[in-house]
Amino acid sequence: MIRRLGWARYRPNLFLGFVVLAGLLAGLASLAFYAATNAAVRYGRSVTEGRGLAVVGLALGGGLLVGLLGAIGASPRFGGVTNVIYGAGLGRDLVGPWQTFKTFVRSVITIGTGGSAGREGPVVVIGAGVAGTLGRWLRVSEQEMRTLLAAGVAAGLAVAFNAPIASSLFALEIILGDFGASTFSFVVLAAVSASVLAYGFLGNQPVLKVAAYTFRHWAEIPLYAGLGIVAGLAGQLYIHSIRRARRLFRRLPGPEWVRPGVGGLIFGAVGVALPLTLGGDYSPIAVSMQGGLSWLALLGLMGAKLFTTSVTLGSGGAGGVFAPGFVIGAFLGGSYGVLMHGLLPGVASASGGYALVGLGAMLSGFTLAPITSILLLFEITRDYAIILPAMVASVAAYKVSGAFGPYNIETLSLHEAGIEWRSGRQINLLREVTASEAMCRQVRTVSEDETVADVVALMQRYRYTGFPVVDGGGRLVGVVTLEDVRETPMDGRLERPVSEVMSREPIVSHPDDTLDRVLRELSAHRVGRVLVVDPADPGRLLGIITKSDVLRAYNERLLRSQPRPPEELEPGVGGE
Repeated sequence: MIRRLGWARYRPNLFLGFVVLAGLLAGLASLAFYAATNAAVRYGRSVTEGRGLAVVGLALGGGLLVGLLGAIGASPRFGGVTNVIYGAGLGRDLVGPWQTFKTFVRSVITIGTGGSAGREGPVVVIGAGVAGTLGRWLRVSEQEMRTLLAAGVAAGLAVAFNAPIASSLFALEIILGDFGASTFSFVVLAAVSASVLAYGFLGNQPVLKVAAYTFRHWAEIPLYAGLGIVAGLAGQLYIHSIRRARRLFRRLPGPEWVRPGVGGLIFGAVGVALPLTLGGDYSPIAVSMQGGLSWLALLGLMGAKLFTTSVTLGSGGAGGVFAPGFVIGAFLGGSYGVLMHGLLPGVASASGGYALVGLGAMLSGFTLAPITSILLLFEITRDYAIILPAMVASVAAYKVSGAFGPYNIETLSLHEAGIEWRSGRQINLLREVTASEAMCRQVRTVSEDETVADVVALMQRYRYTGFPVVDGGGRLVGVVTLEDVRETPMDGRLERPVSEVMSREPIVSHPDDTLDRVLRELSAHRVGRVLVVDPADPGRLLGIITKSDVLRAYNERLLRSQPRPPEELEPGVGGE
């Protein structure tokens, strides 16, 4: 019966099952990744224990191997989490099985050989890759693909953090930028499914086992706000340190695959002197909370961890920014707490609480996701008392870091590539349609030798408010609009040639420009049309785009991106 009628009429219920399946598969992949990285870390420690040169040699060898693996096959336009965000915006799986596998293996090697990189970033890519591959196999719509990608991300992180709520919010706040009710329910369902799976393997223990935090005095609130301000600045420093390191390593001579090896040589040498700066686990956070180090020593460890992380990721090592960012934030918060406790012993509590709050504030500073940061800190500690200080510091960090621009550590790359990441779906649809697809190719033009009277007659006849102007050879020389006519002096206006009243610098676009850019041009110049010209020959007019054309193309693209009614779906879509 289902085969004869097709499964499409049962699509809503079936898609619910697909989301659960995606969550379980992404959760299993995350568990496998953590098991592999734990084994790699144990092996790395066993071969380097007590031998400084072995630390450097292992980091060098691991970096070269990571570089060689990265050179195999095509690389995506963007890397890591940024690629997942970009794909989710377009409603496409841009990760695929091969990139999922490469991310898995390269990240295990990087972290296992001492690289200062986190496991959470790879988990995001792996979860999205697993869910996206499932979505492609099921041939889901673009909107459903977006939901599946977010579900895979939330499921993977739910296993990593044992925090299904914060993981769901991460997928919605950072990956999609969309808190729609329907998407929210699917993403939470996937995260909960993966969490139940993880409980069976790992139990239900918090990621960070810390002593209960006690909020000491209301006067500490300004101190936590001050920590948030510092963390916001540190978040920006973190973002730009990694990006600066990438630019520096790109300038190195020689093949690209050698760069991670050079990075391994550098961070391995630092790690011999400062072992706490290596790896991607959370163990250094405990050091920052114990209060046995001076504020200056903790600040130095923060700087060293920032350096090794920038070198690891900037050289091309594989891994994420979360765990190192947590450690940097904990060192920063611990340093701040020791300093405040020394200056204000009757007000400031022990440094451990500041280290924890610094962790969350730092996360808010480099992700610009304060809601996720606050809830994640609560879920990984299971300490309700930490909520109020975390809220104050995280919001302050968000405000300070956001003052430098609306782009976080992942979306800044999209911005620099000319892709304006926005919350919602509309901007993504406009980026998917080019000017050549939306333009009207049958363009009514006027000659520069015609009179204003001729143009007015054409405007009345066609109900247009402007026309492109061409010369005797049919080449574009300008545009004449109703506004141009109105601004022409009344005396002898109708007898004037068009060449005297036209605008000689029309607003133009190229065939491969997106409608997002076309719409920005229309709005910026307050015009009703954009002329599409050949980029190699600006005098050759190819078409014209009006605001009506943009709206029509948007509506057509929107309809194509939505799930079709059962009777319009081809038989067997998604398997039978």
